[in-house]
Amino acid sequence: MSLMDNKGLKSEIVEKLLLSSQTLNTYNSDGEGLWDASDRLDKWVDQVSVALDSAGMTAELESWKWASENRVFKPGNTFLDIDGTNYRSDLLAMRAILTGILAGLKPQKSTNMNDDLRQSCITCHFLAISSNFHKFEVAQPTRDQIQRQDYSNLTNWVSLECYCGIWSEGHNLGIDRRHEIIVETDREGTCFFWQYRPGMLFPAAKELQAREANVRASPSADKGGSVPVAAAVLAENYVDPKRISELRTLASARYDLTKLIRLCEELNQCYAAECYLATAMLVRAIQDHVPPIFELSTFSEVSSNYGGAKSFKQSMRHLDNSLRYIADHQLHVQIRSKEVLPMRTQVDFRADLDMLLSEIVRLLK
Repeated sequence: MSLMDNKGLKSEIVEKLLLSSQTLNTYNSDGEGLWDASDRLDKWVDQVSVALDSAGMTAELESWKWASENRVFKPGNTFLDIDGTNYRSDLLAMRAILTGILAGLKPQKSTNMNDDLRQSCITCHFLAISSNFHKFEVAQPTRDQIQRQDYSNLTNWVSLECYCGIWSEGHNLGIDRRHEIIVETDREGTCFFWQYRPGMLFPAAKELQAREANVRASPSADKGGSVPVAAAVLAENYVDPKRISELRTLASARYDLTKLIRLCEELNQCYAAECYLATAMLVRAIQDHVPPIFELSTFSEVSSNYGGAKSFKQSMRHLDNSLRYIADHQLHVQIRSKEVLPMRTQVDFRADLDMLLSEIVRLLK
């Protein structure tokens, strides 16, 4: 079996990379040696990229590169980080990304609530690691450690907490009560328990948890009926996941589609969470991002001058003449004495956007 097909060997590689990150925790707490620490962090990030690339882990490498490019702390930015706060936060974030990659390579525990009668924080999606006002998912390998009362993977500058605000080690819980609160306490019927779904972002999880609660409270549920939540989730995608997969498979020598793919992913997240202001802005961002693929400079030129099919031109004119003004309105209108927020129908240009993305796929195949 080749390395590209062997998840066991890939897991071993990622585990070694995580272990090597332990040396990055050591530097003078007063800020001395921070330059050396930043250099070690940068070299480690590059080493992980090379290792993931060599192992043929294309999707994981893409996530890693995106996280690396969006780090706050980089060599040359020491003035942002005199006490090491940003350095520690970025190190934690990068390790969390790597831990998530490892979790995806290993068999996951069942996410069926019937398989675990106790609804404790250790099996809840909203168990979070907090650092410097940022909250991160607690991946399955770390949850397994916590169940064994092994907290060695949690450094002294992070804390555990409930994302929904039920408890926090920094507020109403001492470290000595960690195991009691996180593992032993049955939360059934007392909080916002929702079974852990590896890799799902917290805002989307909170929205889906609320919808499931509404379904259970609906009259149809009382009569034994049900609403398929999975089907509802699929309906909430602004960009079809299959279209995003098509974009991922493209290998263009001229254009890097990383940002376009990420815009589509964030658009789905915002639309699912009913963030319609952000939805309009992200569709507008995609419009502004893609004209060079059509050998043009602006989206208005794409809608007017690109020699595509008539149906394509009509869809692009709709995007340009309608969505552009809706997004500009949300972006640029200043605060007023009264406001009305956009609804779902106002920002629904899914069909037109899919026409745009499908043409990009056709051009770059």
